Amino acid sequence: MSSKGFISVVIKRIDDMIVIYVTNTCDGVDTERFDHVNLKLKNSFIPENTDGYGLFNVNARLKMNFGEKYGINLLHNKQCTEFTSVIKHPAISADTGW
Repeated sequence: MSSKGFISVVIKRIDDMIVIYVTNTCDGVDTERFDHVNLKLKNSFIPENTDGYGLFNVNARLKMNFGEKYGINLLHNKQCTEFTSVIKHPAISADTGW
């Protein structure tokens, strides 16, 4: 970014999962690349190089350990001035261990 922005973190429990919303401002989102990344996240893709490796790795681990309804998805606003990473993780219970 070329200027100051903001970051917001909101955590909610929705039914049987914890949903974390991390919203960042940005100078503009390339919506084509954004859609391409979301498709890779949906398919549990892990890149061979370091570009986005952490994001894809965490997403794949969430899906592998807990199922396809968990993982990471990216959203952006209509003006493409901010984007949100949505992380879905199962709610953990002391009785079951997750």
